[in-house]
Amino acid sequence: MSSALIGLVGVIAGVLVTGGVQAILTSRDRRRDARVAAALIFADLATAREMLDAVLAGDAAAPPAADLYKFLEVWREQRRPLALGVSPFDFHTIAGAFNILANAASGIDVGPPLLSDKLGVLTAVEFFDRATEVAWRASGMETSFGGTNTAHNSARTES
Repeated sequence: MSSALIGLVGVIAGVLVTGGVQAILTSRDRRRDARVAAALIFADLATAREMLDAVLAGDAAAPPAADLYKFLEVWREQRRPLALGVSPFDFHTIAGAFNILANAASGIDVGPPLLSDKLGVLTAVEFFDRATEVAWRASGMETSFGGTNTAHNSARTES
């Protein structure tokens, strides 16, 4: 009887260890996938921001507003892994930026009527900038916009 009990304890311990290892690996993979999704989304938001500025300014050299649709494809592919790695508030902030892009691509005016936000009233561009910052933080590359990312820093100082 004692050898059966030892065997049962061994089986239970094995199941618990295997389950714990699988949970850790799944959590690590989920965090990694969320960070990769955030990095991809950040890159698209940063590029789309430049196009959006030109479209909103009515710049004759601006690409057609419909070109903004290409950024929505990555959003559709990456929003689930991103949602698993950020807070609901952060996710909705980023989703709001992509809604602004969808509206601009459809020709809907996203200019100065102001958007209501939990933290106050923001213009579409301010809302978009907030979403870009959230995606940057979620990517885990740095804790803020400052640091070694010179391409992004120069884009921030030009706007």
